[in-house]
Amino acid sequence: MLVERDRQLGTGLTETITVHNYARDPFQCRIELLADADFADLFEVKECRQPRRKSRARHPAGDQLILMSERKDDERSIAIELPGSRVEEQRLVVVAPVAAHSAWSVTVSAVPRTRSVGR
Repeated sequence: MLVERDRQLGTGLTETITVHNYARDPFQCRIELLADADFADLFEVKECRQPRRKSRARHPAGDQLILMSERKDDERSIAIELPGSRVEEQRLVVVAPVAAHSAWSVTVSAVPRTRSVGR
């Protein structure tokens, strides 16, 4: 078995995970993706300050996990999608069969969203 990851960064993050099965027998592949975000801004990171948020939440939405953070003047969220997955606590989990001498791929995407509040 060989796992290959191809990551691309643009408006969001896209990563294609390919599992190659070089064995004579098929197997079940289970991928678990643990997702979290602190939504800290650049100055909080540079100055080692804690993010000043009013609330933080996570919501499952089909094969997506939505992470949200609310502050005084803005609300930030990111949608993380793993097609064919189910949400288990903080993880997106997908199970797929990989046939002998073949490969299976899935593409993960994380797209941020920002919305001003009270402006």
